Amino acid sequence: MKPFLSSRLVRHGAVLAVVAAVILLAATATALAAPPANTISTADIQTMLDAGPVTGYFDTVLGGATLASQSPTPIPVTIKAIVPDGGPAGDLILFEASGADITTIGGIAEGMSGSPLYIDTGGSTYKLAGAVSYGDIFTTNELGLATPIDDMISIETTYMTTSGGGAAHVATIPGIVIVVVALAFNFVGDGLREALDPRARR
Repeated sequence: MKPFLSSRLVRHGAVLAVVAAVILLAATATALAAPPANTISTADIQTMLDAGPVTGYFDTVLGGATLASQSPTPIPVTIKAIVPDGGPAGDLILFEASGADITTIGGIAEGMSGSPLYIDTGGSTYKLAGAVSYGDIFTTNELGLATPIDDMISIETTYMTTSGGGAAHVATIPGIVIVVVALAFNFVGDGLREALDPRARR
């Protein structure tokens, strides 16, 4: 293979690699902004509450001698109500925890914040409703409050679509510009090489 053709292939390969990286970055950003598949909205939870009792559980880690031995423990809950505009991001889900573990602890502990809350929607199906946000000093006994998944998705979407922090276009648009400039220099360089180097025209 001629040295010129070899160097051209290397340059073209490098440009294609950059293009692939930009496409992958855009796809990753889109995936991060997409909502989880198996979730339930506060509106649907309210509909279930209007029809009867709503139960579920939240997963939390109660401890362990080593990191490897710390596995999630399901804490049974009964959903009590949707609290309109109860939190900084919007509504909150009021629930009551139960079971031997929560009785031993004496209520919702601070370390349980962020534990995923799942709701039984029937047919042995549980959907993600949100995450435990408040308990203990903010509530009484076994009562707790969770931030709905709707509001969490809204916060993430706002974060990903504004220029303030980690938005997809903040990285994608400069990447596309870099690709276009790289392609332009690549093709101009090839043209000049073929025009000025007699060996490249053989």
